[in-house]
Amino acid sequence: MIREKEARDTPIIMDIWLRANIQAHPFLTESYWQDNQSIVEQHYLPIADTLVAEIEGRIAGFISIIENSFIGALFIDPKEQGKGLGASLIQAAKERYSCLELGVYAENERAVSFYARCGFAIKSKQPNEDSGHMEYTMIWSPDSEG
Repeated sequence: MIREKEARDTPIIMDIWLRANIQAHPFLTESYWQDNQSIVEQHYLPIADTLVAEIEGRIAGFISIIENSFIGALFIDPKEQGKGLGASLIQAAKERYSCLELGVYAENERAVSFYARCGFAIKSKQPNEDSGHMEYTMIWSPDSEG
């Protein structure tokens, strides 16, 4: 089930955010994510439109959209990955927004491949402002799907 985030969901969402980031980005230190967790929780999450995916009443993942088009976060609990939840959350976002854009680390080949399968195309490549690692900007619009 996919639903709108509720205030009580924040601790679970942030736990998933931290664990999934650490797993997906072994090229960055755990402390990098721990140091950024409060910024995400206190600044970005409150301004984002966030949907959560539940399995048997438990939050298993989420997607956060900022400024009506930017996917600021898409994370699935590492124990629940590979079950189609990410694709379901992307589809729900596509139904709500006319175009989508995101940043993804180039070294995170699994995520880059996932977004490509979901119809996103690489628009540009640049260093991430915070970490210095290269990242792609990827975009999707209905016109880009064949």
